[in-house]
Amino acid sequence: MTYSPTTKAQNSCMEVVTAYWNSGNEIWAWDWCSSPGGPAKTLSIDAAFLSTYTDDATGRPAYSVQLVQDDATANQWSAYLYNHRTAGWDLLFRQSGKDRSGLTHGWDMFEIYASVNPATGTGYYCTEARKTVFDSSAVSLRSRGAWRPARPADAPWTEPSPQGRDFLCPPLKFLQAGANDHWTVRQ
Repeated sequence: MTYSPTTKAQNSCMEVVTAYWNSGNEIWAWDWCSSPGGPAKTLSIDAAFLSTYTDDATGRPAYSVQLVQDDATANQWSAYLYNHRTAGWDLLFRQSGKDRSGLTHGWDMFEIYASVNPATGTGYYCTEARKTVFDSSAVSLRSRGAWRPARPADAPWTEPSPQGRDFLCPPLKFLQAGANDHWTVRQ
């Protein structure tokens, strides 16, 4: 299973995940403020999703997500997907409470859970994702009414120079296209 990108704002109640797996690709809203155990909301990435929430301005279908803190006192967060048909933001998931992730920072990352092919020593996903480009761009945070690109303190790279072999797929190449606001992973 590949989670890419997977994005969570600092102290937020949810992580928005693009999940590639054998049951079908999905968008997940993972709840970090209640009992862990799986996605709280899922959307299939099917023809209806693609025609509503994606555009191909980058040459590949891409969706936009916003994580918004609605109420700081209650730590209430909402995740929205941009609807290209209505030119507005649709609510994906809302939750409040204490962030149970155990981390003091947010993230925007490439993540895998893979079974290893014993014949090759690589993850099965490596073959399946051969021509797939994983990309996360324009990661921005809003503070005092202004948007700014993510900085290292907002979503630090956990590995300064990630290698494909560490993700059970030696041909993977990691490109940090922006300081902390744009990355691409491809074979």
